[in-house]
Amino acid sequence: MQGIYGLEQMGINKLNIWVYGAGAVGCFYGSKLIESGNNVLFVSRGAQLRALKSQGLKITSCDDDFYYKDVQCCSEEELENQTTPDLVIVSVKSYSNREVANKLSKLLSDDSAIFVFQNGINSEHLYRKICGEKKTVRVILNIAAKVESPGKIFHKSGGKVIIEDKHSLSQRLFDEFHSVNVDCQLVKDIKNAIWNKILWNASFNTVTALSKLTTAPIVRDQDGLNLLKAIAEEVISLAKSNHVYLESSDFEKQLEFTQEKLGDITTSTREDVLEGKRIEYQAIVGDLIDEAKRLSIRTPYLFSVYTLLKLLDKSFER
Repeated sequence: MQGIYGLEQMGINKLNIWVYGAGAVGCFYGSKLIESGNNVLFVSRGAQLRALKSQGLKITSCDDDFYYKDVQCCSEEELENQTTPDLVIVSVKSYSNREVANKLSKLLSDDSAIFVFQNGINSEHLYRKICGEKKTVRVILNIAAKVESPGKIFHKSGGKVIIEDKHSLSQRLFDEFHSVNVDCQLVKDIKNAIWNKILWNASFNTVTALSKLTTAPIVRDQDGLNLLKAIAEEVISLAKSNHVYLESSDFEKQLEFTQEKLGDITTSTREDVLEGKRIEYQAIVGDLIDEAKRLSIRTPYLFSVYTLLKLLDKSFER
């Protein structure tokens, strides 16, 4: 452990930030914004909220370890009593988007911005529709992290952030991340980054979830590898129809990066299956199926994994 920080030791607050969804992604990037001196409020629930309140936030990382003793946190029901944020990082699962967007639309000021830290090709659309086109910004992440136990996050690898440059606070968020050595990129057109990310997610998230295996044994098995590539080819076809010109070589690069840089990792969808949690199948693959129908493109592999994930999700008792 490199150091123990209380918020009072983090310097002058710069921005009021809500991190809506204190899972692995929200906690990791929220902690980086605490480190850069901002006033960060984690919006959480259940065991995670209780742990953050009672014991703080511990980040065990491939880069550095941190313990934030006195994190600010609250439940969704307590948001009305909080200071209006300059920006909100939305890192909930995408199936909660309508509920969260409706709530934020009543709480944010005209100047507040919403940065959507989620998977999927359309994850920001509800926020743009309900909260406003101009205040909604899409962000793409490349990170391997998970919640080890309530209040404890394990960051295995990655962490790159790609921010859509469409709001006055886009540059500011880039600067805040850059100041604490987060690999960050600001882009005018984020469409290519969205499709590059879904190329990996639609292949690896689905197959790891359905097989309950981590990435390495799937890639080592020739049939497993062929399945990943078949799914990827269908995503590439859809991307090209959306004027994003991915090639098979792009997925080959992702395979190489996964094996050599990420190593043997889990995925968020696999973790949800193992824990019997609701599965984010619509954002991971369902929106691709909808796009295939719109374009009259056959995607049998995507349709198969989508159907299996949907059936698996329905089998979980809630």
